[in-house]
Amino acid sequence: MKTTDQNQMDLLLRALGRDASARSPLASPPQSGQEIGAHLDADELNCYAEGIVSGAERARYNKHLADCDICRRIVTGLVPAAAVTRRREVAEQNLGWNLREKLAALLAPSVLRFAVPALALTAIIAIAIVALRRQEQTNFVAQNQTQTSPAISGGGENQNSTTENVPQSAMSPAQPSSAESKEKNLSRSAGTIQPPAVAPSTSSTTDRAAKGLVKPGQATGVAESKPFATEPTEAAAPPPPPRPALADASKTAEARKQEEDADMEKRRRDLNYSRARDENEVARAGPAKGGPSRNNSQNVGGLSSGMSRTANKDQKAAGNAVETRRVSGRLFRREGNAWIDSDYAAGRARVNVKRDSEQFRALIADEPALGSIAEQLGGEVIVVWKGTTYRIH
Repeated sequence: MKTTDQNQMDLLLRALGRDASARSPLASPPQSGQEIGAHLDADELNCYAEGIVSGAERARYNKHLADCDICRRIVTGLVPAAAVTRRREVAEQNLGWNLREKLAALLAPSVLRFAVPALALTAIIAIAIVALRRQEQTNFVAQNQTQTSPAISGGGENQNSTTENVPQSAMSPAQPSSAESKEKNLSRSAGTIQPPAVAPSTSSTTDRAAKGLVKPGQATGVAESKPFATEPTEAAAPPPPPRPALADASKTAEARKQEEDADMEKRRRDLNYSRARDENEVARAGPAKGGPSRNNSQNVGGLSSGMSRTANKDQKAAGNAVETRRVSGRLFRREGNAWIDSDYAAGRARVNVKRDSEQFRALIADEPALGSIAEQLGGEVIVVWKGTTYRIH
């Protein structure tokens, strides 16, 4: 029983005992197992309710309870409480034993024989799924880095393609001799295979100036810079390359422009040299066919007129030579201060886009390749992109 119930029971029995003793004028001395007023005390009532008394005491208690209504009423209230306490103790004992039995059944060898392989298989599957996800993430990152790598590595190839795509109509109309063809082949091979950071020798320039093939006002040449190229990316995921700043892009564009100007100047010198040799051969072969004129003034006049025609042809050839550049697989020609796409046709509608404007930034964000073309060429650019003509100025 609970402590509160016992205290209340003791208080109740003592109060009843005091009332009974006060009502009985002649109270006999208490006997064993009885209180004053012939009532059972709390311990006796509890022992009787719990059933832990001997047979003689139980018979005496039964006789007293048969005559005393008060004690019988108290015992009637105590018996259900004792039964509830017993059931609670039995339930707690059964719960403890049930937990032990369940744990023992869970760890039984017959259960572990199937549970351990199942747990091991589940752990292996989870580890395999995590490893596959990590591998897919690394492959996806490597693929994105290779796709978003800048197109700067194609600078040397663009220069070589620009030199190879020069129209052959600008060459000399007359067929050069074998020696001239060898010299041109050598010059082309030297222009194609460019050594890094090697300036043209001044001795060849001075020799040509002494022969009269190079004008005194012409530049001696510009030192060719090393073609900017990058090593091919490996299969492993490299660190993301830093995006070049605008200043670096402008410097790269200026260096490429200087290289192309030097290349064009070299071709013009070779063209002038071959034409001069052809004209000298024609001039030498002319008197043999028609015979030398006895009039020196006529010879001098013919020579001067031939020289003037040669100068006019050189000027026309220099004027007809069109400066071209190939950027991102597209061919552009120079007209005034603008670079015009070879796919552009006169009369097509154009979309004017100003640099450093919101429209230009949005266009570059949507088409990064178009922004790369505009940065490499610089100035005014007319390009045909996905069926639309853009004029970037």
